[in-house]
Amino acid sequence: AFNGISILNTAPAVEDTPVDLIKSATILCLNETEAAITTGSEQISTLTQAKVAMEHLLEMGANNVIITLGAMGAVYARREEPETFIHVPAVKVNDVVDTTGAGDAFIGALAYFMAHYPEFPWHQHIGAANQVAAYSVRHPGTQASFPKLDQVNKLTEFAWYEI
Repeated sequence: AFNGISILNTAPAVEDTPVDLIKSATILCLNETEAAITTGSEQISTLTQAKVAMEHLLEMGANNVIITLGAMGAVYARREEPETFIHVPAVKVNDVVDTTGAGDAFIGALAYFMAHYPEFPWHQHIGAANQVAAYSVRHPGTQASFPKLDQVNKLTEFAWYEI
């Protein structure tokens, strides 16, 4: 039996993502474009639109949903608490070099923080993943822009986010 956490990222998104796939993942993590395509929405550029998309994804059977919103941060909701919609703001970045790979940096960091700090609440995992994505966009490339583990541990900006 599988006892871990599965994170499904639907990139590249398709309009007919199998519902069984959505239902099987512990966490469905998508960006605003992927969420719009998966739910049939025109666009997601506000927190209100993100909330509507998130409700739709939970109705489709998703267990937990995280939608990354670029400079706005990320939002999440859980099937266990469908009335709860949490916005975790992004770190303000004035010196953006390259956004390619920021989503991958976010998901990798999310998996790392959830695995290493399972006792912490989700908003803290997401806040820390936002920090890693913010670091990534300040550097060129994809994997080359990701911080190394010792950098993650040394960066003073990696404070746990509180709501």
